[in-house]
Amino acid sequence: MTSVLLVHGTGGRTPHLAEPFRRIRKALLERRPDLCVERCLWGDHTGARLNANGKSIPTYHPPREDEAAVDALALWRELYEDSCYELRLLAIAPPRRRGIDLGAVPAGELLKKRLRELTPSSQLAELLEAGGIAHVFGRALGTVGESQPFRDAMRGAGDPMGPYTSATARAVVATAIAISEERESVRIATDGPLRDLVVDTLDRELGDDEHVLVKILTSPIQGVAASLVASYTKRQMSAITDATSPFVADIIRYQARGQAMRDFIRARIAELEPPVVLLAHSLGGIMCVDLLIQEPIPEVALLATIGSQAPFFYEVDALSSLAFGEPLPAHFPKWVNVYDLRDVLSYEGRRIFPGRVEDVEVSSLQPFPRSHLAYWDNPQTWDAVVPHIPGS
Repeated sequence: MTSVLLVHGTGGRTPHLAEPFRRIRKALLERRPDLCVERCLWGDHTGARLNANGKSIPTYHPPREDEAAVDALALWRELYEDSCYELRLLAIAPPRRRGIDLGAVPAGELLKKRLRELTPSSQLAELLEAGGIAHVFGRALGTVGESQPFRDAMRGAGDPMGPYTSATARAVVATAIAISEERESVRIATDGPLRDLVVDTLDRELGDDEHVLVKILTSPIQGVAASLVASYTKRQMSAITDATSPFVADIIRYQARGQAMRDFIRARIAELEPPVVLLAHSLGGIMCVDLLIQEPIPEVALLATIGSQAPFFYEVDALSSLAFGEPLPAHFPKWVNVYDLRDVLSYEGRRIFPGRVEDVEVSSLQPFPRSHLAYWDNPQTWDAVVPHIPGS
């Protein structure tokens, strides 16, 4: 039986790894039921103690996509920090023009009523369950409905209502994610396409057919979203050296006590039935590259690095096992490297190790730092890795 060993990345600790591992295992077994999927919890045994709570969000070149998608990415970056961010902007935007109809209920009042009385359709309920937020959805509806930003935005609402309904849907989903993440990680927090599908479905159920056609670029916040993107025009590759980042704590420790970490991984490999596939995320990829350079491990048939800094470490001559300019040893196994342009902690390998690495670019539709954790819920990741996994 082929064994897949997950080697987690920086900052990974039990119990926070339990839910991601469950999703990883499920994704692999759906595609290859014959696999034995195991974990290498090096962080619990040899990792650093993380004391810094700050994080650094460096700038980078926007991915190659249309302007609307880039603006949406910037908007979600703000919504993850403040779920009512978009509603606050709508509240201070010039009021929408209303038609003269003395008997009509104001558009904002209609949306407030729809939000208050919403019963999810079977389609929406299924999506909420898949995203892991079904149990908090009702609470999120109430939280947004009672919030001051929502009330203020509704006072200025008018035709077309699309921007207001869409902003409300995004606020509800962002609130549900925030509530859920107080206790556990949920799939929708890292699965951009699923998140957007939930928002679109909720958007339709809160509104009507007309408003669904109104996109973010037609809303009053277009200029704000564009200005947010303006500050993300260069990809800052020095993120991993920021000493205030929680990602860096384990990296610093690895540079000083790396052999103990590699020994732990080597021992876990020895416990598994070959052939073994190392599925290594972030710093776990650096560890595995170093380990596989140091010694031949015939039972390892494939190294799959996900969001790894190993190529960058080699380029700056910081890879402990191999000086810059030296080639990978002949015994080094097949290597597939998955990266995302939005993840500033992921790097390409093919130009650093020509002919020895197969790079695969994926897109999570998530801003950094969520993009660094979003690989496991992205089908593109498994499309890149699974075809290379050998049979038992």
